[in-house]
Amino acid sequence: MLAHGHKHFGDQDGMTLIGSCPSVGITGFNLGGGGGDVSPYVGYGVDIVKEFQLVLYDGTIVKASEEENPELYWATRGGGGGNGVVTHLTYKIVQAPKQKYEDAGGKKFTWMRIAFNIKDLEKGAALIQEWFYDADPKITGKFGGGFGWDHGASYATFVYLGSWKEAIEDLKETGLLDHELFEFSPVPYASPPPRVGGAILTENYEVICQTFGPCPEIEDIPGATVSAEGSQVPAFSMFQFDSYAEVEAFQICVGRLYFFEDWSSTSGDFCKDLGLDDDKCEDGKLFFFGISADTLTSKIPKLCTDKDVIDAMLNAAGDPSGFMNSHGPSVQIFEQLAQLVVPALPVKEVIQWWMDTRSQDRGPGSAGASMFQRFDGSFFAKMLSETAQYSNHLQHGAALMVDPDETAYPWRNAAFMVEYETGDIADSFLERIVDGGYTPQGYYAYLNPSGMKKWRSYFFDDKWRILSEIRAKYDPKDVFGKPLTIESIGE
Repeated sequence: MLAHGHKHFGDQDGMTLIGSCPSVGITGFNLGGGGGDVSPYVGYGVDIVKEFQLVLYDGTIVKASEEENPELYWATRGGGGGNGVVTHLTYKIVQAPKQKYEDAGGKKFTWMRIAFNIKDLEKGAALIQEWFYDADPKITGKFGGGFGWDHGASYATFVYLGSWKEAIEDLKETGLLDHELFEFSPVPYASPPPRVGGAILTENYEVICQTFGPCPEIEDIPGATVSAEGSQVPAFSMFQFDSYAEVEAFQICVGRLYFFEDWSSTSGDFCKDLGLDDDKCEDGKLFFFGISADTLTSKIPKLCTDKDVIDAMLNAAGDPSGFMNSHGPSVQIFEQLAQLVVPALPVKEVIQWWMDTRSQDRGPGSAGASMFQRFDGSFFAKMLSETAQYSNHLQHGAALMVDPDETAYPWRNAAFMVEYETGDIADSFLERIVDGGYTPQGYYAYLNPSGMKKWRSYFFDDKWRILSEIRAKYDPKDVFGKPLTIESIGE
């Protein structure tokens, strides 16, 4: 969808909302709500789908929109599915916002990573929540991406809908450059991610700043100077692109290519899959369940800031059956693993071993994402200092401005989607939540907490009863029934 939108609407600064988990596909993304990097500006996926086409249990083809089968349209937007097979979607293309400096060289889009310590946790926690809930959404809505913390050290990875200079000005205006509250954070999250390049400038991508120390390139912005002492935003990685699709491709590149056991179905040679020449690539330094991918036949791009790499990724994204739109390792990967792990076993048994391993390590119920309303200031300060968590796909801005009854997706008052897996870190986080008197108000629907008896209300709040009635109408034979799909009333 990213590639299609770029091809047909890129010259009009059109944006298509995408998520980060290829396994759910375009339809699954919207059936669960659809949060992505630009949700703070465009809303959820369910907010910009204009029409669905579905095949019902008896083979009937129907359309669902505001005008036609409106209750089915409502249920399909965030209700989790189960009413039919979605075969077609009509999606709204959202134009990027007007930018302050676009007359000087066209619209720009910026990827930035910032890491910082919060000096005064009470004030800092209050300011961060004010930024998510109270600040002008015309400003904060241009900041998508993620935000996290690790025992006092905080970090943000922003996809900003504007130039790097405008991003710094907006951060300053909304208070996030207050040097009385924030200081340099020497934590791993502050370091530039792999493959983003150093002082290398490619054809039309501008590396603004990548440093642990001063960033003189932004000193011309009043009040935003980064100095060695008392730095206002101490750790930067900023990269400016000419289109929305390019900044999203970069975001995918720096994250996705380095977890290929989770993300991609390839031969193990990413450069071959992308059609890149050898001079653009290097041997992979990845890990597959503790096995170094150096021992596998793997090639990955040297730099995600290379225009040829970004172009290749967008081309690959346009192939629905290609590796960019697949999930999980390929048979070729397992063939290589069979020689490394258990040479005597056939590939089919190695695949089963991998599935069993994932079931033990990250099986259903071991991963989750809870939606939280605004925290009490002192409690949030305690959370920032004593736990480590990450909120993927920020949910503020436009995502919170839609009436909760407009779609089946219910969580319109929660800017924080906190992700966790089983383990000591998750236990520590959840213990403090319970001790503080907080409970998550719901779960983001694609992370399925199997075994939870109240999963219906966890996913859909009190809307599950309406969804059940609609399900009874459109799938009375329970043809599309499955675990964690709302049942028909009476079942």
